[in-house]
Amino acid sequence: MDTPPLRPQFADLAPQSLVITNTGGAVALKLTCLGDPGENTIVRGSKPVSAGIGVCKDFRILGPCPAAMAGSADITSLYTARYGVPKAATKVYVQVNQVVDGWESLPRTYSAIVPAGA
Repeated sequence: MDTPPLRPQFADLAPQSLVITNTGGAVALKLTCLGDPGENTIVRGSKPVSAGIGVCKDFRILGPCPAAMAGSADITSLYTARYGVPKAATKVYVQVNQVVDGWESLPRTYSAIVPAGA
């Protein structure tokens, strides 16, 4: 191949924020989505860190973003399969972007602190 494929036009990312809940010790991580993330949206994550950490640059691929249901995509199983259940008062960072024909869009990084169990 002499000519690389043209850079694709990426659609707007559906995930807009990370929301973490802790109900009776059951921690859930969800991405608030404006629409369906589609099959090209990839979720990356980092291990839980101290709540005072303001920047994270160490991300690992967790997998494709699940379909959004009622405005959010549940990434709990993706995250816990890699890092386990995050403890209360720790901060979780996730990053999302799209991958199309080998090209990657610029990532968006979201973070949230795991609340104490209610």
